[in-house]
Amino acid sequence: MEEFCYFYRAYISKVVDGDSCIGDIDLGFGIKTSNTKIRLDGIDTAELKSKDVILKAKALEAKELLRSLIENKIVYLKSLGVDKYGRSLAKIYTLDGVCCNEELKNKELALEYNGGTKQQELLKK
Repeated sequence: MEEFCYFYRAYISKVVDGDSCIGDIDLGFGIKTSNTKIRLDGIDTAELKSKDVILKAKALEAKELLRSLIENKIVYLKSLGVDKYGRSLAKIYTLDGVCCNEELKNKELALEYNGGTKQQELLKK
């Protein structure tokens, strides 16, 4: 079966952490979603509730970077399905064309992640 992806305009109202946010998605034809939970696909950032001081600092830095890029802004989403928690999986692009998923990896604030065992300890390097 062939996989499909779709592009949508969205308004991001809140960044939850370094790899998830909440927004309103314009599906076209006058149809919109509200307060949709969105997970940045293919990456994992450190957890904000981590007891490890270094990982917690990385988590805060990732969240702040994502906030500066997309919070209270219009973005483009490349929809890639839904995760096991019901969140929409997406690559998020700023209007300037910056892929937030890649930007977080480039700044060493996120790891490549496609399910399975998380390796957040690698973020400490």
